[in-house]
This record gives sequence, C-alpha cells and structure tokens, in this order.
Amino acid sequence: MKEKTKKSDLKSLIQLVTLGDLQSFSISYAASDSKFREALTRFLAEKYLEKDRGEELIAKLEHAFHHTKNVGNRWHPYDVSDWERITEDAEIVLKEASRLCDAGNATAALRVVCHFFELVDAEDLEMVDPYDEDLQYDISCLLNHGEELLLKSIAKDDVAQEEKVRAVNMLRKMVRSEIDNLFYLDMDELLEKVSDFCLTDEEKLKLIDKLIEENANNYGLETYVKQKIEMLRKMGRKEETDAMVKKYLYIQAIRKNEIKWAVENKDYEAALRLVKEGREAAEKDKNPRLETEWMREELGIYCHMQDIEQQIALARQLFIRAGGDMDDYELLKKITPQAQWKDFLSQMLAETTFNVSYGTSIEADIYVEEKDGENLFRLLQSKKYHDIDYYDKYACYVSDEHAPTVLMEFVALTKEYAAQNMGAKYYERIRCVMETMTKMKGGKTAVKQLAKYFRDTYPRRSSFMAAIKKY
Repeated sequence: MKEKTKKSDLKSLIQLVTLGDLQSFSISYAASDSKFREALTRFLAEKYLEKDRGEELIAKLEHAFHHTKNVGNRWHPYDVSDWERITEDAEIVLKEASRLCDAGNATAALRVVCHFFELVDAEDLEMVDPYDEDLQYDISCLLNHGEELLLKSIAKDDVAQEEKVRAVNMLRKMVRSEIDNLFYLDMDELLEKVSDFCLTDEEKLKLIDKLIEENANNYGLETYVKQKIEMLRKMGRKEETDAMVKKYLYIQAIRKNEIKWAVENKDYEAALRLVKEGREAAEKDKNPRLETEWMREELGIYCHMQDIEQQIALARQLFIRAGGDMDDYELLKKITPQAQWKDFLSQMLAETTFNVSYGTSIEADIYVEEKDGENLFRLLQSKKYHDIDYYDKYACYVSDEHAPTVLMEFVALTKEYAAQNMGAKYYERIRCVMETMTKMKGGKTAVKQLAKYFRDTYPRRSSFMAAIKKY
C-alpha cells in the first residue's frame, strides 16, 4: 500500500515538472551515475541521431508554408501566402534543425535547410508587400538564418558527399531566382561558398561550365565567366585562361575585369591595348556612351602610370565631351601647372557646350570655385539662366560691383514666383530665397522692401505672412 502511494505521488509530481527541471536533473544525475548516463545517451542518440529526425522537421516546414490569407474583397476573394506566419513557424523549424546539427545530425539538418530553400523558391515572392519594411526585414533575416545553417551543416565531416552534391545542385537551380532579386541574398555567392566545401577544383570547373551553358543568353553569364577565369588563373592554367578570356572578351564586364587585372599586375601595355580595342568597337558601333566609358578606363590607367601629360589630354577631352564634368575639372586643376591654369581653363570652357540641368550648372559651379564673379554675372544675365532657382543658388557669389543689378533681377523673379504659386511649400521656398538675398550687398534692405511688398499685396495669405514674418 505504501509503494502504491509513492507511485501515485510521483505521477502527480511529474505533472508539475518543467522541461528545465527534467534537463537539470538528467544532467546532474548522469554526471554521477554511469549506467544512467549510458542509458540516456543511447536513448537520445536513437531518437535524434540514428533515426532521421529531418523528415519530422520537413513536415513542419511543409505545414508552415501552407499558411495563407485572403487579401481580396467579397467580390474578388483570393488567397496569398501569409508570410508573417510562415516566417514565424519556419524560424522555429530552422532553430530546431540548427540544434540537431550541433547535436551531431548534420545530415538531417542539411536536408531540412535544402528543403526550406526549395519551398521559398517555389513561392511567388513578388506578392510580398514591398512597402512592408518589417515583413521584408523578417524574410531577409529568415533567409540569412537559412544560409548560416546551410553553411554550418555542409561543413560537417560526417555529412555524406552525395548529400553535399545534392545541395550544390539545388542551389545551382536557384541562382537566377527571385530570392536573389528581392531579398538581397546573393545566391551566386552562396553557391560559390558551398562549392568550396563540397567540390574539388575540377568538379567546380565542371559546375561553372554547366552554369555558363545554362546562362548563355542571361545577364548572369559574366559572373560565371569571371569565376572560371579566376579559378584557371589560380590553378596556373595559362593557355586555358587566355582561351577563355579571348572567347568572352566581347562582354564589356569581362574586358573591364581583364583591364583591372592587368593594371593590378602593372601590365599597362596590355591594359591600354584592351581599352583601345573596346573604344574602337564602340566607335564602330556608333555608341558614344560606351566610347566615353572606355576613355574613362584609359584615364584611370594613366593615373596609375602617373602619366600627367596623357591625363591632361584625356581629361580635357572627357570634360568637353560630357558638356562639363566637375570630377574632370578638379583633376585638371590639380595636375595642370598653376602658371598655365587660367589660360588652359578659359580655352577649355570656350570649347565646351555646357549641359544645363534644372537649377544647377557646371559652368556656374566652376566660376564659383574659381571666384570668377565677372563671368558668373555674365552667365546670370543670359536668358537661359533667368530663373529663380539659378539666382537662388548663384546670385550671392557675384561681385559687389554687380550685386545691385543681380539683386534687382532676383527681386523681380521672386515677385513673379509669388504671383504664380500658392501654398505652404511655395511660401517656404520664397522664405529661403529671401534668406539668400540677405547674403548679398544691399540684400537686407531689398528683403525688407520685398517683405513689405508681399504684405501689401497678399495680406490674406496667412501662411505666406507667417513664413516671412522675420523680415
């Protein structure tokens, strides 16, 4: 009777026990009792290691990816994947798989994470709301955790080679997927990392050859061509490298990559030859944009060579060709002898047809940099610069001699702007313009008079009056 009571008490107590209690007791008792330790180890190994636990976790993943929600209306109802629930449940499964990997069952963990990526790839990721930043972040984190688990499990020595190769083949099919496009997980990079764990150099070359063949008409071709060229170089296979380069040199990115490699190895002659060929092809195709790109590559080479004469000649051409470019201007100012600079700049500007974009001008910016108030004044007097935005940006840089004339034009343009525009954002713009005027000689007086004009003319525009109240 006494024994029965004890058993009954134990059964009742077990119902109160937490997982932490059991874990603490098991670890403590196993440390002092070798038989219990052996029995517990055998039981856990049989349950979690020898038996494939991966199938159970894969089933949980399948269930997680079946979560949907209705986003239609009562006339046009339709379901989409409920990514909030998917990320929550899939995260739990990946954590379980990670613990499984740590416990020694990396094969099961690898199968789980591979199936995870296959399920993600099968989803229509474009349906995920691009404006839901929190959800986008959660999915990106989930994918990153998947990447971490994949790399951790595949690096384990006890994972069979066939399992590793299966993972490589799975990733190979996914390199052009929406995962890469929408969630910033670089599948090409992940494939390369996994291949390093799993494949010999020859196997990697065969894999890259397959990817090149599969992406022959795809934008991803250059990625795999670069990888193969890099591998062949590391392996010291010069003839194969040269043949590969020659075959794909028509791809602009490959030519640029070879130019970069030649410059890094100080083979400037080869680099210049590659640029010249690219430039000639662009001229033949009547592609001025691409020709300019090759000229900039050439300029970069001469900078590495520290060839000042060629830098000046090429940067000057590029400046004129671009209709003005501040980077070219700054380089030229840096490397042109100071005694020759003013005449050099004057002649170059005279030969340049400048592009004028809304509210800004390379020519005006250069006059500001050169503190050339005279030419800046001349520019502001031209018809195409007769605009409040240009005056707001450049008027305060003219010389004091021309400030009254420019200020008068500036005030007239501001009055015209106020007459044509109503609304808080326009009034704030006028306030900023008036602040610019105060920086000019006689500007503070002009602003006071302008503010009075606005108060007399637009007394009912309360927002306007509030914006200019400080004047």
